[in-house]
Amino acid sequence: MKHDYFYALGLSLTLLLAGCSKDESGQAKPAPTLTAKETLLTAKNWRITAVVGATTFMGNTITVDGFKQMPACEKDNFYKDNADKTAVTDERATRCSTSAPQTQTATWSFNAAGRS
Repeated sequence: MKHDYFYALGLSLTLLLAGCSKDESGQAKPAPTLTAKETLLTAKNWRITAVVGATTFMGNTITVDGFKQMPACEKDNFYKDNADKTAVTDERATRCSTSAPQTQTATWSFNAAGRS
């Protein structure tokens, strides 16, 4: 009877150890496959140079230039979208608040229609 106990224990430990693998957290992950739009988006830093809104009311189109309304401290910011779906905003030289961080991170994604 004791022999069966050790046999079962040995079999259980063997199965347990066989199911374990080395931690691969130190290895580089393969680069994600990007769509054409994602490749274009992640290719370089971006800066806002225009913010235009338009609406039609009673047959008249009304256009608003939102860039003129942006504070100067936001007009020099750079935006970098990365292949791992993270994004970095860099405040550059003109910061809106000296107590705000120089860079901020966020995430990005496209919806099913391919829009951000």
